[in-house]
Amino acid sequence: MRMIKILSLLLGLGLVFCIPLLLAEGEGGSSFPALKDFHETLALIWHTQLPAQDYGAIRQTAPALVEKMKNLQAANLPDDFASRKAVYQEKLKLLSAAVDKLAVAAKGTDNQALAKAVTDMHTAYHDLVVALYGKTLGK
Repeated sequence: MRMIKILSLLLGLGLVFCIPLLLAEGEGGSSFPALKDFHETLALIWHTQLPAQDYGAIRQTAPALVEKMKNLQAANLPDDFASRKAVYQEKLKLLSAAVDKLAVAAKGTDNQALAKAVTDMHTAYHDLVVALYGKTLGK
């Protein structure tokens, strides 16, 4: 019974974190290459490096994420999302701040602070995607 509860929890967490990532790939024929590019690096950190507690790899990948953040900030929001521009810009600022904090943590030696910065950055990305696509999870 305990194993079923654990598996249910893991499945639920997987859905919470995967749905926005799937949406970022382009819902309704929309595509946003800069967002997809950012997500590719984020996914490497979130799904591979952090679970393996490979903090050295996270530190090496952080500069690439910073560059992809700059690219995302410079990218034009696709016309499909024009009605969500204000909320997108708000969430983009929060994501940028989270990426900056991750970059600072990556220069340090505190692995716990780095893991928290990664988690906070991932949450900010999740919030941006949900706001951009106008979806709340589970609906």
